[in-house]
Amino acid sequence: AWPDTICILVSGQADLETVVQAINRVGLFRFLVKPWDVEELKKALRRACDHFELIGENRSLARTLEVRNTELREINQKLDREVSRRTSELLLGLLNALDLRDTETQGHSRRVALYSRRLAEEVDLPLEEVIEIERGALLHDIGKIGVSDTILLKPGKLDEAEWAEMRRHTIYGYEILRKMNFLGSARLVVRNHHERYEGGGYPDDLSADEIYIGARIFAVIDTYDAMTSDRPYRKALPAEVAREEITKHRGTQFDPVCVDAFHKIPDEELASLRDRVASDDDAGLA
Repeated sequence: AWPDTICILVSGQADLETVVQAINRVGLFRFLVKPWDVEELKKALRRACDHFELIGENRSLARTLEVRNTELREINQKLDREVSRRTSELLLGLLNALDLRDTETQGHSRRVALYSRRLAEEVDLPLEEVIEIERGALLHDIGKIGVSDTILLKPGKLDEAEWAEMRRHTIYGYEILRKMNFLGSARLVVRNHHERYEGGGYPDDLSADEIYIGARIFAVIDTYDAMTSDRPYRKALPAEVAREEITKHRGTQFDPVCVDAFHKIPDEELASLRDRVASDDDAGLA
């Protein structure tokens, strides 16, 4: 009934076993032997009262701290939402800057952002890294801002020198984002997204695990989206054709782990993500 009661045992006959039982059963505060000393008994009672008050104060402080912690959690959650909103607005601003120069970028960038997030989840990466990969996919072509219009908007084929300049967009993009520390590994998706699993890609000729996992995921996704989207020179290809092409280059252009994980995602789910981009201006923003 009164669990906070302070227990003092006073006995002239208690042996060690009795004292141990008292401690174990009721949490003995003090043990006094009869005949007791009056001053010693007074001190024991004062300390017992002080201890009782301390328990009450600690419990009150614990309740106050719990309330304050709840308030702090709510404030932090609100701040996190605000930071996330402003980050999305910033990324959207960067993407819109590219859209002014390359009108085909927006739909593609948003689709591959959602596809990449889904594949990163299938690969079972931590949520924080999944979000960074989604953001990196969204901004993968941001470096094209630094490419000359005569090259970026050229209607015909590019010559060797023009291709060399176009390939620099991965470096331009990385440099644009390099000091944006909040993007984390998203910047590596931008720099590494044209590397090949077996090597021979650009700009750093990396291979296998040297390539950031987000870029290896993106390589699969980019090919899928390119093949299943309408292009000026052809209509979109069926999903099964794109999957066959990805399987064909498993272990050469693409990471086998990413390819196998990608094939576990149903076509219907990818089609749903594509429809979401078509109907939602904010789709693809982490």
